[in-house]
Amino acid sequence: MLIVALLVLVFLFFFIFTKKDDVYKIKIQEFDFSNLCASQSERAPRIIPTREYDGTMHDVMRNKNKNVFLHCKQVFDSYLWTKYGKRVENIINKYNIPRSENEDVVFRMASTPHKILTHFDCVPRYTMMLRGDKEFLLFKMDGIDDEVQFLKDVQHENMQGIIGVLEKNKIQYNKFTLHEGECFYLEPGMYHYIENNAKNDYTILVNIDYPNLQDGALQQKWLSMWQNGVWIDAS
Repeated sequence: MLIVALLVLVFLFFFIFTKKDDVYKIKIQEFDFSNLCASQSERAPRIIPTREYDGTMHDVMRNKNKNVFLHCKQVFDSYLWTKYGKRVENIINKYNIPRSENEDVVFRMASTPHKILTHFDCVPRYTMMLRGDKEFLLFKMDGIDDEVQFLKDVQHENMQGIIGVLEKNKIQYNKFTLHEGECFYLEPGMYHYIENNAKNDYTILVNIDYPNLQDGALQQKWLSMWQNGVWIDAS
């Protein structure tokens, strides 16, 4: 009888959270593979959504349109902490990630396949995978006089194409796959390109950012390249 009761509780727990995924509202960004860099007003290319709309996690999970990928990004709230908090805390403890009153824990879900054009960020960041995996390419543009032109030259390249350009310019790089349950530290100013080529699936990634440690010089550089970009508002 006890076993039956436990099975019922497990079923109800699964049903409630699965159902909530279908009603919990998120802001969805839609990216068109044929036009990932839609803006002509910024100096450097970056990935820009063709439209944004309110939806649910299931909209991202069920995306089957091969011409676009869907993405959502938001700071953890009570629902996300209840659903994913234990897994996040386990990874934090496993990797001894420092905690701060000023940290932002950011939830990111994306349908697959997807790609994120080469860019850098201005804050210290830990990046962890909760579902699926992603291919990362990290490098610094040592010896490159015109970083904006470099980004323009590689904006239509895939992972192997960018690696070819890096090797031609004798730029050292680090390519790796971030698997579910793994985490790494992304230092401010490190250029990175991200790719996932799985079909009809989705990934969940979590960032832990420290906005109070943002590099002012990098922020000015970032704004000079992507002046219309905005940081996620955690308030």
